[in-house]
Amino acid sequence: ILGTDPLCEGILPAVRDARARLLSPTATVIPAALEVHVALVQSEALARLNSVSEPVGGLDLSALNALSHRTRAVRLAELEHVMLSKPVTALRLQLDAAKPPATEGETMVNVPVETSGKAHALVFWHTLKLNSMYSVNTGPSSSDTTVRQVAHYLWPAQQGEVDWAEE
Repeated sequence: ILGTDPLCEGILPAVRDARARLLSPTATVIPAALEVHVALVQSEALARLNSVSEPVGGLDLSALNALSHRTRAVRLAELEHVMLSKPVTALRLQLDAAKPPATEGETMVNVPVETSGKAHALVFWHTLKLNSMYSVNTGPSSSDTTVRQVAHYLWPAQQGEVDWAEE
């Protein structure tokens, strides 16, 4: 069972191990493929989930923002937001190939901005291609209200822009 972030579920090592030790070369692998999609999002509501912007009981707790998580599972459809970019497919993995995908690597992805605004997060979700006919998408427009996306916060809401390379 895959959750919000399929790359944190150990699917790649599991597929590699199954191919090496358990499966015949013609075995059916489900899901057959995995795609990860990303988009830049502006959302004060999303930013507030990860920061202290107002005094609490008269105390300024904004220093706690330095300790906030860089990622969070969210249901973007439940938060007021603006998509600053169209979704871009950042990663495609063919899981049913005779040779499983690598478990490490990196790539550069361009996410063209279509609407001006303050990007609070890079939000990602995935599509599981079960076979050539059926797929499951966990995107913000999914009709399944239990699915969530992952928000990668770009900077704390109250501290302005942070040089991402420093973190």
